[in-house]
Amino acid sequence: MTRRSITSLIAAALLGVVAVSPRASAQGHASVGRTVAGSVLGAATGAVVGAIAGGSWTSRDCPDDPDVCLGAAFPGAIWGVGVGTTIGAPVGAWLGSGRRRSLVPPMIASAALFAAETISLRSIVHDGHTNHKDAALAIVIITPLLQVAATSWLAAR
Repeated sequence: MTRRSITSLIAAALLGVVAVSPRASAQGHASVGRTVAGSVLGAATGAVVGAIAGGSWTSRDCPDDPDVCLGAAFPGAIWGVGVGTTIGAPVGAWLGSGRRRSLVPPMIASAALFAAETISLRSIVHDGHTNHKDAALAIVIITPLLQVAATSWLAAR
């Protein structure tokens, strides 16, 4: 699949999730399922876009050989995934909830979780090495899940 077709597919999925049902509008509150689905799709989309943007940014000065650029692109892609998830989860939850509440509280919660992840990883990883690989892996896996849960709850309540 090409990048354009993947982008079109993601956009179509987001539009399907974002459509607000008449029942949710009549009740005056957002659908929890749509809010969670929006947050998950937003986080995934943000992670992909962030990885591409971060990898492109850190490898922009590489020569034309793509094999040489892979090492330079990897740290940027990692940071891009984190930043993209941090922005994508609250935006997706906000859109999935029908934009009923402010985007600010879910965005602050997501950013606070990303800051906590970054601070905790900086404290256990030194010069790219750690004696706490299981803890670092758990932090990297749990944080996006907490971001989706927190932003979905804040957007749907």
